[in-house]
Amino acid sequence: MYLTSLILIFIESTIGAMFLSFIITLPFLTFLINKNLKNGFKYSFLFAAIYSIQNNSFLYFLMFFLLYSLGVVFILHYLKYEKKNLFFFTLFQMIITVSFFFNKVNSIILCGIGFIVLNYLYIKTLRPKKKD
Repeated sequence: MYLTSLILIFIESTIGAMFLSFIITLPFLTFLINKNLKNGFKYSFLFAAIYSIQNNSFLYFLMFFLLYSLGVVFILHYLKYEKKNLFFFTLFQMIITVSFFFNKVNSIILCGIGFIVLNYLYIKTLRPKKKD
């Protein structure tokens, strides 16, 4: 799952279409921060480096991912990363993405659907597997 997500993030960062950006990255970053809350900010540096390869704006992406990580840590302080809180995490991801990058209605709907689906998949992988 980790390797597949990282490969998809590399592909996502090289597409260059801003309306497709961060559909995979933000849910995966939320998943990683939830799994490792103490070291969650180090992933912001990794994703900023990945996105700055194409755009040469490392500090802008670093600021974006650090602010996003700070917001996720704050939300995780009060809510668990579970199915019943899926709406709040998706709403936060949509607000952050729209406030930083774009405001087209079609892309907001596409990102919202992508965020819901990927957050659901990552939440599903967090559940402990039942042993028979």
